[in-house]
Amino acid sequence: MASSPINRISTATLSLFTALAMGACGDDEASSTADGTSTAATDSTSDTGSSTAAVTPPEASTSSSSSSGSAETDSSTSTSDDPDSSGTSEGSDSSGGEGASCDEGGQDIGFWLIQVIDGDFPNDLPTDLDESCTVGMGAPGTLRLDCPSVSFALEIPMTPAVTLPAVGTTVDTQLHHEPGWLGWPDLWIQLDYDGSSMFLQQSSQLAPNRGMLSLPWNMSESKEVCGPYEIDSPFGPDPCGAQNWLSVDFEVGGETLSVLSGTHQLLELADASFQAWVGQAREYVALPKTCDISPVTFNVVTLHTAE
Repeated sequence: MASSPINRISTATLSLFTALAMGACGDDEASSTADGTSTAATDSTSDTGSSTAAVTPPEASTSSSSSSGSAETDSSTSTSDDPDSSGTSEGSDSSGGEGASCDEGGQDIGFWLIQVIDGDFPNDLPTDLDESCTVGMGAPGTLRLDCPSVSFALEIPMTPAVTLPAVGTTVDTQLHHEPGWLGWPDLWIQLDYDGSSMFLQQSSQLAPNRGMLSLPWNMSESKEVCGPYEIDSPFGPDPCGAQNWLSVDFEVGGETLSVLSGTHQLLELADASFQAWVGQAREYVALPKTCDISPVTFNVVTLHTAE
């Protein structure tokens, strides 16, 4: 990788906002902002597009193994049926688990958030939910789901935009959250509707430790790691230190698609398409005690659409 600075998302800015949010945690699973929106341990803020950062790779290399000290990333077997047809991906060769190169990673492609309607996250959201919900009216880029036990909105400002189901669509909804790093909730959501399947997660480890929801597409953490990188921003160096960019592997249509942190991949199949947005999959190399942020963060969206 070239040693010249590359404009990337301001992780230092995100770290500062996340540290402030983490300070508000008080329950077994921390309380949310006043409007019920999740804003903490996944480095998610609404200001992700307002600043850029310089990325300086101290070691311009790609590791073939995961860094030590990461959170548990044991993946679960999916109950989803992959299409048997082969396909091709846009932007990269997906065969053999190949994906974006390291110098393509770290882009600001967005982070999804959840907001509990007339409630707080996570206190007013069931730990495990399996209900038939209806799509309600929402702002652009927002998917509102009205379920028998709770209503919530998913803000999904990804690039490229995620195609959302129309108002009135019935969505089979599965959801699970559990305490993650420092008690802040890790969250996984599976949505099935009209021949499409959407999966979302924001968590400090890839797979949940408990609950009924398993990872789709045989998701797993790739052995390929990019970094470490020192992130600079207008506010100064990232106080949490150097970080590695991770890749998430998906088994789709008989192929393994690897999607690097900060990238989007599209896989065209004979009778369907599969997209994955990995807004973030990163691991700090050596997190100082003064940094109240999860050592590992995943923010992922996938969409499988039958054609």
